[in-house]
Amino acid sequence: MSIALGAGKGASAWSFWPTLIGAVVGGAVSLATTLLVERQRRRRETQEHQRRLLADARLAGRVIGLELADLQSVLRVAIQQTPFRWPPSSGYELPLKAWSEYSARLGAVVSDEVWNEVALPYSSFGFANLLGSVTATTAQTMLAETEGAIKALDSWASAVSIKDV
Repeated sequence: MSIALGAGKGASAWSFWPTLIGAVVGGAVSLATTLLVERQRRRRETQEHQRRLLADARLAGRVIGLELADLQSVLRVAIQQTPFRWPPSSGYELPLKAWSEYSARLGAVVSDEVWNEVALPYSSFGFANLLGSVTATTAQTMLAETEGAIKALDSWASAVSIKDV
């Protein structure tokens, strides 16, 4: 008993080729569709990841900005006191908590210029905490750095929109 391809009633050798071509074209269309869908899915995932990074950075900027605003007030009060004295109260240290917790989130998104502007006062604060003493001139410099950092954060936050991603 032998089975021959195309050996059925009314079958011809020519019916094989249209079937093969149809299968190849169908497979190619299916592959192309799958590739396009996967490309769109990856693009959406990338956009969603960028949105999350930006949202985290904006939150980090707000928290760091609040800490800087508090430090700005402390520095202003200390500078206005006559005679100048530091620390403003016994055992006072400039807080670095928001920076320690949120700087990486902010740094993942902001430009080097904004990063450097915001990191500068924190470097000074850490050094002042290490020394335990600050002069009036140093306090004025730290106040100017703090004001610059707040301005840089505000400018960055107003220029960036999560909708843009």
